Amino acid sequence: MVETQNYFCLGNDFFESRAIRKIRKFAGGDTYTIIYLKMLVLASRNNGRILSEGIGSPMSEEIALALNETKENVSTALHILENCGIVENVSDTEIRLRHQERPLDKDSTSPPEGQQAHA
Repeated sequence: MVETQNYFCLGNDFFESRAIRKIRKFAGGDTYTIIYLKMLVLASRNNGRILSEGIGSPMSEEIALALNETKENVSTALHILENCGIVENVSDTEIRLRHQERPLDKDSTSPPEGQQAHA
């Protein structure tokens, strides 16, 4: 059985964007940036959305479990990301990450043309 892998492009300016610069200036900002990156990976499986499976309330608790992060850090990261306009709370069961609205490629064997696979 072949496992499907999703790819998305952060872009050359990801860490230089104003939103990421703002996040990193907060106390614990590097942690919140890592949480955002983990959320991007999680959302890449669902066209840029994180959907609740009904195992945590509020949804930040469920995301914390999925990412292996504390619920406090995830809750704070979500608040900051919402204020920066890069995360949208669509409903109590869905969060949309704006960066992930355009997945790069889906492939069962290799990354998109011109990109190398990284472990």
